Amino acid sequence: MISMLDLLASVGSITQPEHALDLQLAVANILQSLVHTERNQQIMCEAGLHARLLQRCSSALADEDHSLHPPLQRMFERLASQALEPMVLREFLRLANPLNCGAWDKKLLKRYRVHKPSSLSYEPEMRNSMVTSMEGLGSDCVFSLHEDNHYRINKSLLKPADGSTVPLTRVKCLVSMTTPHDIRIHGSSVTPAFI
Repeated sequence: MISMLDLLASVGSITQPEHALDLQLAVANILQSLVHTERNQQIMCEAGLHARLLQRCSSALADEDHSLHPPLQRMFERLASQALEPMVLREFLRLANPLNCGAWDKKLLKRYRVHKPSSLSYEPEMRNSMVTSMEGLGSDCVFSLHEDNHYRINKSLLKPADGSTVPLTRVKCLVSMTTPHDIRIHGSSVTPAFI
């Protein structure tokens, strides 16, 4: 299934884009039907399909008008109801950079947690070590130490947001992922895996 998802992103044709889109939709519908059963969802979550889905198809998931958006989002919802890592959830919520909440830096995104040297409670040696631990991040670094020994937020973070609001379909998807689903007739429910 992961190979099919990888191939889905590579299907394209300049001369016949309609046929390429039809083929992409057919593959997306096959993938969606394969994650219909709970056992397949568990196996695919263990294999990391939800992270790969965001990695390969983020533009289709971010754009509500994209033809592949509905099947890919339903597939992500099903996988997220089984297991979802915090990093994958963050990436999903940051698609298309709503409210200027994109990751500050790719290396910071991979690090997952960063000591922010904005606190004045740290000793000067500790603050210097935090700055040196962030060396090599390039011009996209979040904090920088200026001549007056004050930390400033990088100006690249102050740019306007690409998307000003969170899309409605993403909010619905989040509600669907966090709402307990009734699986038994007798009223008991199962909460999502990440709650």
